[in-house]
Amino acid sequence: MLGLLLLVIFYRRQFKLKEPLLKIKILQQPRFLAAALLVILMQMVQFSMNVLLPMVLEGGRQLSPLTAALFLFPAAIICALITIWAGRIYDSYGGKWLILGGLLLMLLSSYWQSTVSDKTAVIIIGILNCLLYLGIGLAWSPNQSLALSSLKKSEQTDGIAIINTFIQLGSALGTPTFVGLLSIGEKAINNQQKALFNGFNIAMKGAVLIIFCCLLLASYNLRKSKKSSHI
Repeated sequence: MLGLLLLVIFYRRQFKLKEPLLKIKILQQPRFLAAALLVILMQMVQFSMNVLLPMVLEGGRQLSPLTAALFLFPAAIICALITIWAGRIYDSYGGKWLILGGLLLMLLSSYWQSTVSDKTAVIIIGILNCLLYLGIGLAWSPNQSLALSSLKKSEQTDGIAIINTFIQLGSALGTPTFVGLLSIGEKAINNQQKALFNGFNIAMKGAVLIIFCCLLLASYNLRKSKKSSHI
């Protein structure tokens, strides 16, 4: 809460300075603002999965901490490789279908994860998590490229700084949001194993809502950018 308050104070202060430390005014550009908000929302989901899944697998499926941590490794590798590939495709063909396709894949994966239970095979949960990160990898790099392409060259350094700040903000907001949803679901059931999965289902329903908002934002942004040669 204190961090958010300080960000608001910093934001307001930059408008009053003759030579601002950061050109916050670029957030008044609709295309950049929409893409920057996408960064926050996507990072909320991505970072939170690194917290939620180990909790569920350790408490709900009795996996060791090491095994639960290694469980995240394939998804991280897929995301890293796809991010590189998506960047190259964006350079050649633009980002419209990469962004929308990635977000749609994230939406479907999150929905399927909202239905898993203590009876679901661990390998299935792993595959669904890999699909989620595949979608993130497809949309992540093209969205940031789209954000920066909407700015003048003189503004792009400030744009990068804002995006990096929003990444941290998304990580900070995501964990308490999704862990809070997990806790709400846990309180509804007495059995610890079932309670964890019930909480995870509710958390993933929250992810579905967030990603749906991402799709709306992306669709709006791409309509605004349809005259650009990159789309």
